[in-house]
Amino acid sequence: MGAGLLFGIGPGAAAAGWWLLAGAVIAMLAALCTAASAAELGARNHGSNGLGVLRIQLGVLPARIAAVSMTGGRVLAAAVVAIVAGRYLTPTAPLAGALVVLVVGAVTALLGRRLPQRTLVAVAGPVVLLVLAIVAIACFAIAPVGTATPAGVAGADDWTGILDAAGFAVFAFLGAERAASVRRGPAVPLVAVPLLMVLLLGIYLAVAGGALHQLGGARLALSGAPLRDALVAADGAGIGQLLAVGAAIAAVVVLNGLFRELNAMVEELVVGQELPDRLRTAAGPVGLTVLGAVVVLTAVLVRWPGWLAPSMAVAGSLCVLGWAFTNSAARLVPDARRFWPKRAPCFGLGFSVLVSVVTALDHPIPVVAVLVFGTALLTGSAGLTAWRGRISAAPR
Repeated sequence: MGAGLLFGIGPGAAAAGWWLLAGAVIAMLAALCTAASAAELGARNHGSNGLGVLRIQLGVLPARIAAVSMTGGRVLAAAVVAIVAGRYLTPTAPLAGALVVLVVGAVTALLGRRLPQRTLVAVAGPVVLLVLAIVAIACFAIAPVGTATPAGVAGADDWTGILDAAGFAVFAFLGAERAASVRRGPAVPLVAVPLLMVLLLGIYLAVAGGALHQLGGARLALSGAPLRDALVAADGAGIGQLLAVGAAIAAVVVLNGLFRELNAMVEELVVGQELPDRLRTAAGPVGLTVLGAVVVLTAVLVRWPGWLAPSMAVAGSLCVLGWAFTNSAARLVPDARRFWPKRAPCFGLGFSVLVSVVTALDHPIPVVAVLVFGTALLTGSAGLTAWRGRISAAPR
């Protein structure tokens, strides 16, 4: 939610103007259906809805592609989160701020059991929500000056850009599907998941609507730090430091979670014999976290002008492609054993494919985006297939 609002509303507004808010509704529906599918799979597989479940439900190759897309998407998402936080924390030297939050996120992940993620979320969540609430109130409290956007320019209201805007809005909902835990029975996700999605959507609409109200679509489309610029326009530059602190806290918590998720994915790939077991035994959790940090750092350092918007689009597309496989697997659960309607994974699959494909193809640097998107899937899947074939062919 932090990175999705701190930067994602800019390119989203460039694609659709005020229709960005409709795109956010589509993104929320995709996330809601995926969370329902994750809850469905978890309920039928003893609380697990990971790659092993996809392998059972869909087969080895779809699970392999899903693993590559979700892993690649999380690595790129971590780089995007770090850079976005850097733009707010140290505006004159965003790379320095990105490195700081990246290191702190990795260190908190290394602390592991001493600093559980739920503790971080419990402490940081209210702070980030308070900061976002202050930003939204400040944006609506002051009347804007000259925010009309002429037709034909970036940021003009254009309903045809809704799906493209949804692709950027979906970044704010990434990870929400993991909230679909069924450890306390199916009644919990049936109530809690829709409430969570409605809460996230309400936050997004309030903050993005405030920024659009204050800056207008054209100025928002050109902004590299939309919420900071909206505060300046609303004569709220004095609380810019509070926004910077909120951005840094949000980034650290997200990076902490992303590093832990990457570790968990490596564990699942090792268990499924998709990766060598010595990778886990030799490196261990510490080594895997450091390796993940190095990969993310490489993605942060290797960038080009205008890198951030297409990278956010590709990261979201890769993660949402993983959503598509989750929904596909949930569609195969027998009707007699379901507690969510079968329409949920069907709609989730459709939304996920639409958002993933449109976003990957339609943004400022489509050629580079398509190359990154396709190369990540092809090389990653081919590499896992080659290793699995080597293991199968080895003498026993």
